[in-house]
Amino acid sequence: MLRKIAQNKEKVKRPTKALPERLSQRQIRRGVRRIVGTATRCVTRYGKRGMVTVKIAVQGATGQVTRARVVGPLAGTPAAACVERTFRSLRFRRFKATHHYFTAPVFVR
Repeated sequence: MLRKIAQNKEKVKRPTKALPERLSQRQIRRGVRRIVGTATRCVTRYGKRGMVTVKIAVQGATGQVTRARVVGPLAGTPAAACVERTFRSLRFRRFKATHHYFTAPVFVR
């Protein structure tokens, strides 16, 4: 009987919030803050220190980081590969634009 009631009920569509045009600075800071510890461990594991700059691309439809590339002196090293993997694991809220590009500095002491 309950199955019949459930089948007859009309599905109520919840209003969806309008997606923002792109990521806000606050969303970016929060996302990067969540993984900065892991990225720092990547760098210190290989005995490196200093600033690591990561160029990031986020896809709007999914919020997934589609590209993360370390630039500067650490580029191409195993530490950079670890940092890039860490940043690619990041996920943000969806937004209207196809992609959002930004640069994130990570300071390693």
